[in-house]
Amino acid sequence: EQVRKGEKVTVSVDYARIHTAQATQPEKAASDEYRAFALSYEATMDAIREAPPAEAAELYDGMVQACMNCHQALCPGPTVRIKKLALQ
Repeated sequence: EQVRKGEKVTVSVDYARIHTAQATQPEKAASDEYRAFALSYEATMDAIREAPPAEAAELYDGMVQACMNCHQALCPGPTVRIKKLALQ
């Protein structure tokens, strides 16, 4: 909502938990591919949190696409819901 309104983004979720969250398929979460996606997600969230409002929308849509890429590669179940998060 903050991104849509052009406001400074505040993040209330501990997104670094992506590295330790309980996975539906633990073997996939233990893979190098998952770890690479998780590090990318964490870096993007850091960038969104620090970005001026004018840059947040582009970073946000990039983050949504990165989530789609990860889920398409590893666990496609939530992709329908992720698509709805995109601004564009």
